[in-house]
Amino acid sequence: MLIIAIVITTCVAFSAVGMLAWNGLGPTPPRPQIKYGEFPFRLEYEINGQVVVVEDTIIAKFKGVGYSISSGQKYLKWETYLASNKKESAVLLTTDEQTKVYCNVGYAKYYLGSKEYPAKDENVPFEYRFYTVKLQPPGTSTSGINSDQLWDKYNIRIISFEPSPPIQNTFK
Repeated sequence: MLIIAIVITTCVAFSAVGMLAWNGLGPTPPRPQIKYGEFPFRLEYEINGQVVVVEDTIIAKFKGVGYSISSGQKYLKWETYLASNKKESAVLLTTDEQTKVYCNVGYAKYYLGSKEYPAKDENVPFEYRFYTVKLQPPGTSTSGINSDQLWDKYNIRIISFEPSPPIQNTFK
């Protein structure tokens, strides 16, 4: 009985490794020729009657090729952050150190010209996008809210968002 269990376990282990190796040899998505870009933006918003202007730069990087075990496919990895604070989004509000409201300013694959990116956020007027609310301590809760909820709950209204356009890139 023990020998049968060892044989089955060994077969399962080898088949799993074999599948990973086989899929790892599968097609690799085309890589961008331009792998790094800096994209200045200007965000203007009102909070409690005061106008705030954020001028910063989005850093967009191609990080290589990854492999998803769940989908069995390779994918392109990207990184996006702001030059000022190395965070992915602009912080609009921090309340009593329990809640932070973030505004997403875009994704690396959009700015670096990926055609596979659905660009859903970039086709939606900025005032209708979703904003992220994170409750502290980290990991306790994260939720998305729309612009009406942003105004009703936090008294924040986006006045304008002027991002740099995405680049034209070639993928090979």
